[in-house]
Amino acid sequence: MPSLTFVGNLNLQLSDGARPQAVPLSFEVTYTKKLLHDFSFAAAQTNLPVPQGTVTSPRVIYVEVLSGEVSISRTIAGTAPTTLIANATPPPDMKPFLLQFSFEGITEQLYITTPGAAAGKIWLFE
Repeated sequence: MPSLTFVGNLNLQLSDGARPQAVPLSFEVTYTKKLLHDFSFAAAQTNLPVPQGTVTSPRVIYVEVLSGEVSISRTIAGTAPTTLIANATPPPDMKPFLLQFSFEGITEQLYITTPGAAAGKIWLFE
């Protein structure tokens, strides 16, 4: 069975001059279904359902924004969205992203809203 592994550190400096503290973050999951969706919109979108294919209860959700502004919501009304805004001139390895991991899958449709042109990717693993 295929697997997905995330390993990293969140280096947290709590105040000026303080030594950054490393907070380890990691998980490894096996999955039976996946959806890798690239999106590119030339104009605004409002509460557009994210294609989920056969993935009905993703345990890992990854959203990366390459350009523009993107809001992801779990309701068709677009309430309580998570918004990611790309920097117009980012360093090559700095892109806004959302990574969500849960031991239990989330059985909700995701919706995307953009106020204008936007591009990125949404990956779902169940």
